[in-house]
Amino acid sequence: IGTSKKGDLRVTNLSELPCKVALRFSSKILKVLDPALAEQCTIAPRSSHTYQLEITPMRINPGYCKQITVENLSNRANDQYVNVRSNNVDSNRVSLHSLFYLVRSKHPSNSIYFD
Repeated sequence: IGTSKKGDLRVTNLSELPCKVALRFSSKILKVLDPALAEQCTIAPRSSHTYQLEITPMRINPGYCKQITVENLSNRANDQYVNVRSNNVDSNRVSLHSLFYLVRSKHPSNSIYFD
């Protein structure tokens, strides 16, 4: 909980033609580190592209599972699906610790950005 982990998702174009690929999913805790590439990426023939994913769990969920659709925009009949699974446990007792604090912000989503 509150700790980020990164992983790679490699998409390989096995055909002799270039293809356009997009990743589609909706998640608050899972993101593609380069969002521009998630929208659309062209992969050369017989080559691969690696997407870097980051997951930052915010609550305990030992059975987290999210499906990512890898859309082949050149051939929609060849869309692929990837399941991301995570065992989100609170090993550092962050949830218990956060009960003693309250964050108030003027921002409507009660978020504080340290940019």
